Amino acid sequence: MIHLTEGTLEGYIGSSKPTVVDSYASWCEPCKRTMKIWPNLEAEFEDKVTFLKIDVDENRLLADSLYVHSIPTFFIFKDGKQVEKWEGIKTLLEMKKIIERYIWHINM
Repeated sequence: MIHLTEGTLEGYIGSSKPTVVDSYASWCEPCKRTMKIWPNLEAEFEDKVTFLKIDVDENRLLADSLYVHSIPTFFIFKDGKQVEKWEGIKTLLEMKKIIERYIWHINM
């Protein structure tokens, strides 16, 4: 897992490989619950997806540029474009299904 800082996002999102970004804060209880399933997603999709995290307290300008209004907020980028965004908690299965849609597109 890679922790983003101001100015580092662009270096990761231009790939045809999907990039999942988690916007979180260390004090956020829903974020803490999501962090528990993150390792499962990374293990399942390790060669197919890049996983990134943004601490919104430490990177306010980056969070603002992505229009993060509540946390957790998740994004999927592909080919330099945001293709998915959702706010709040999802189950492991729900997150897998969302991510798999974009993996399928690169394997066509």
